[in-house]
Amino acid sequence: MDYRLAHAGRFRVIDIQQDIAVTSDISELRVLVREQLAGQAPYIALRFTRESYLCSGNVTVLVACFEMIRERRGELAIIDPNPIIRHLLTVIDLDGAIRVVDTEEDLARAGHAAASR
Repeated sequence: MDYRLAHAGRFRVIDIQQDIAVTSDISELRVLVREQLAGQAPYIALRFTRESYLCSGNVTVLVACFEMIRERRGELAIIDPNPIIRHLLTVIDLDGAIRVVDTEEDLARAGHAAASR
């Protein structure tokens, strides 16, 4: 999986650079999230490409990542998901558990506000 790491406020951003298709396997994401959790506070954001699609196997990986982060009392966010991923989060009832933001700036502001409470 091709990705780039960045920061937005207290969030570590995993910017997935390749389109995720029905036949794609993103199980490497689970390892990557585990590595990020070992090295810092448990606030991780994902950004998928505009053409990405999450099949059931990849949704399982996303849920596993969410659970790892939640166990550390952290937060998982998705930056600017395409309409298909937004809809999927609603259908599987994760839209309230996984923060969805439009930009990295929104994420940084949200993370800063939560940290000041």
